[in-house]
Amino acid sequence: MKKGFTLLEVLAVLVLMGMIIGIVYIKVDKKIDSATTTELTESARNYISNVEMNFVNVDLNSDDLPSGTYQVASPNVINEKNYPSMNEIIGITENKPVDGYVTVNEDGKVIEASLTIRKYKVSYQNGSYEITES
Repeated sequence: MKKGFTLLEVLAVLVLMGMIIGIVYIKVDKKIDSATTTELTESARNYISNVEMNFVNVDLNSDDLPSGTYQVASPNVINEKNYPSMNEIIGITENKPVDGYVTVNEDGKVIEASLTIRKYKVSYQNGSYEITES
């Protein structure tokens, strides 16, 4: 009486396990990509919302933050006047963009933005977001 498995049986089991692992990996990878896209979009949406709320508050307090394009992480010069980075203006400390710009119109609405969050670039224009890996 023979004990154990033949080489063919072992190989068949390994091939089946490899196929199952491959399918599971693809499914998990798609879920991770989807979650990353959702998180980045929400981070950008929250950032833009904070910028717009800040411009409303500034307008109510009659400070003078002019419309224009603001750098996210470096100081700004608008109309020959110095302003801090947008991160400093809105007081964001966590999950903040490390590079990019935000363009604000006269009404205090963000009309365009390009934010680098972690290793991704999130572009905002006309109410839609586009995410690319940088």
